[in-house]
Amino acid sequence: MLRSLVGSEMCIRDRPDGHRAHFHELMQSIHIGIHELQEAQPGVTVNLPLGRTTQRKRPPAEDPVITVADALADRSGSLLCIDEMQVTDVADAMILKPILERVMSRGVRVIFTSNVPPTGLYAAPYLSQSRKFFVPCIQMLQDNLQVVRVGSGDLDYRTLPPNQDGGHLGEWFDDPEHLLEAWRAAAPHPGRVTVKLEYGRTMELVGSKTRTGGRAAYLEAESLFGDLGAWGPPDFLALADQFESVY
Repeated sequence: MLRSLVGSEMCIRDRPDGHRAHFHELMQSIHIGIHELQEAQPGVTVNLPLGRTTQRKRPPAEDPVITVADALADRSGSLLCIDEMQVTDVADAMILKPILERVMSRGVRVIFTSNVPPTGLYAAPYLSQSRKFFVPCIQMLQDNLQVVRVGSGDLDYRTLPPNQDGGHLGEWFDDPEHLLEAWRAAAPHPGRVTVKLEYGRTMELVGSKTRTGGRAAYLEAESLFGDLGAWGPPDFLALADQFESVY
């Protein structure tokens, strides 16, 4: 909502809508762009000890991080809006600073929302050993952006009652039977469907068209914690791209 308000209120001359993206969606596109640049390079033969050789890709003439950042700046025009910045992946943490610095050096204004201030990013205990490498990014954000706290820090807005128009982000169920009742009411014709995830993986789940014409999915424990192994943001983005509602 905040992202939409900013995009609609700010005067952006060259591109009226700027560029808007969820943080994980943006970082996924950045990593894909870097990988494609590296894979497009010609192969070279590298000599190894004991007379052995191997084939490797020639390093790009320009830092691929900078190349991808320039492409992001071109897409953004005058404004880049990032929603739900939550840095928990070391690969994201290591490239976020040069990406944002390059984009801002191109005259792009950057606005992002987050559940924590910059000092709270990449701060989980299990990240403590590598957090020192992310501290310069935190300092850069504090030096170049204005931090604005919105609302009450003691209130989880996701727990509020539905809006007057009936729209809301989700419902909380203590009783699994209540969740099943809500699912059955919304999805009259459920069936097993195969969903494509990232990196060539697939998963089986229960899906259905809803009474309002959308698409809904019901995730069972076996689907989430079965043979797929660890889940990551790309997997949840793939689900969100294919279903409007998830139970």
